[in-house]
This record gives sequence, C-alpha cells and structure tokens, in this order.
Amino acid sequence: MIIPFFGEQPDYLPLFLKSCVPATRFRFHIFSDTAPPNDTPENVTWHKSSHEETYRRANLVTGCSAVPASLHAICNLRPFFPLMYPEAIQDAEYWGYCDLDVMFGDIDRVLTEFERSNADGFTSHWKYCVGHFTFFRNNAKVNRIGFEIENWNSAVGESVCVHIDEFGIFEAARRTGIKIRCLDLLDNELKNAFSPTGITFNHLGEVADMSVPEPDCLVVWKDGHVYYEDSYRNCEVAYVHFMGTKSRRHMCCVNRCKIESTRSHTFCQLGCDRVATRAQMKSLSYRMARFWHLGLAESKARIGRTIRSSIGTDRFFALKHWFGFRR
Repeated sequence: MIIPFFGEQPDYLPLFLKSCVPATRFRFHIFSDTAPPNDTPENVTWHKSSHEETYRRANLVTGCSAVPASLHAICNLRPFFPLMYPEAIQDAEYWGYCDLDVMFGDIDRVLTEFERSNADGFTSHWKYCVGHFTFFRNNAKVNRIGFEIENWNSAVGESVCVHIDEFGIFEAARRTGIKIRCLDLLDNELKNAFSPTGITFNHLGEVADMSVPEPDCLVVWKDGHVYYEDSYRNCEVAYVHFMGTKSRRHMCCVNRCKIESTRSHTFCQLGCDRVATRAQMKSLSYRMARFWHLGLAESKARIGRTIRSSIGTDRFFALKHWFGFRR
C-alpha cells in the first residue's frame, strides 16, 4: 500500500500503525516529510519525501506540469502510484492505496479470498473504488490504468480532489476490461459472519452507505480483528474508517501512551474509545454528549458549505490548509 502524507502527524496515526502489525501479507510504504515514529512496525517502510517531490514524480511519469496543490489533491495522483513509486512495488504481487484514518482488521483474509478469483483488483464497495482501501495486481496493463481515465491529464493538475482514484479509475477499469472485485450493498454484506467490507463513519458519526442509519452501532477493534455491532447485527468486517470522527474532540479519550498495550479500541458516533459496550450508549450522559456532538457537526457543515459557496472550492481548501484543518 502506497501512502504519501505531509505535514503534522495526526493524533490517530498510532492507531493506524498498530493495526498494520497483524497484516503480515501487506507492506505499507509511507512517503512523508516527518520522521518515523519510534514504534513503526516492521511491515511499514517510511520514506523521506516532500509535497514537491510527489508532484515531481507525477510530472515525470505523466508528462504534465502540475504544481503542488492542496494535500487532499494528492488523491488525484493515486492511479499513477505504481509508475511514480517503482521502489515500493518492486517484487510485489499487488499495489494499492489507503487512508491513515483507518484501523485494519483481518485484511490478510481479504487478500487470500481475493486470490481465489480471477479479478485484477479489489475494492470494498459496490459501485466505485474507495480511496480508503483498494488494491490491484501488479502487472503492466493495470499499472497504466491511470492513462485510461477520462480527462486524466487535467485531473492531475487539479488543486482539489476530483476523485479519479475512486470513480474515474473504476470507470476506466470497466471500459478496458480490467476486472474489479466489488462487494454487495452494505446492508447485505453485514448479514455475513465475515465481510471484506469496511465501516465508514461520516461527518455526522453515522455509518455511510447504510440504508437506515443505526445511531447506537459500535465497531470494535480487538487483537487484529474488527467487529460491527448494532441492534440486530453482529459480524466481522475488514476495517473501520473513522473519516468523520477523527478530530481532537473525537480522539480525546484515546490514551496515546497505552495504545501499544491496549488490546481493543471501540468506535462510535462520538469517536474512539468513548464507550466500551453498546449498553453504555443508553446512559443519559452519552445521549447528551451525542446531542452536543451532532449539533456541532451539523453547524460546522453548514458554515463550511456557506464559505465554500461564497469564496469558491479552490480558495476554500486553500483556507483549510492554511489553518491546518484535517481533511
């Protein structure tokens, strides 16, 4: 897995690194301008790099003249990662990309099950390649899929993320005969004892892509496995993606000094390690905290939409980057 990221290391990075340890069939290549943490796992390789170096590599393989834009715009380069980072995929059977706001479960099992298929790639969704966990076979045809994406050259130079690593690459694969193994609808996947899907929390703390949001659901990472629980479902999934619940207020209950020795972590609408069991969600204190968090999230979303419509998308993301807001 190839992961460029720059700037301050996020508070949740130790959670990601901890979950990489049991994934013995995966190697994670992180390209960053920061120093590697002392507890970096053996299957995580830390490469010294920079935002400018990333675009230099991209321009070299694409022939474009793109300039570094918002950090989130690096996602537009993901389809070209196998050409940009040959040192990362040398002797590898697969290459892929993922996010850092993730705790992986048994993704080795996902890979093993994938190998029984004749597909060229895997994604944990049913209609596009998700940016938080997608991988492909390492071969010449697949590795040049970026050049099959419609308007790829303009996307590389975009100053904001235009999601060619999700929708664009999926459509290009469909059009060129590259087979992507997709999943069923999330509601159906959660009926299985194990599903290679991931659970994504949106900015309201709700599970994305679920037909009826389950506010009292709980996701548990324990000893290298991830479990999803709600009122009537209990199953194992491949990972949890806490995209919308990763701010400092969501992570305030995580004891960073004890992450390495802690056997389990929980994720809910309020963030990480706020409760140990679903029964605790019935308490008045939890209900009041959820009401406050939800109100704050909705207010921030409304303010963001207003500012974005007023000053434009490019300036909006430039402003977020200047203030150091996490994407």
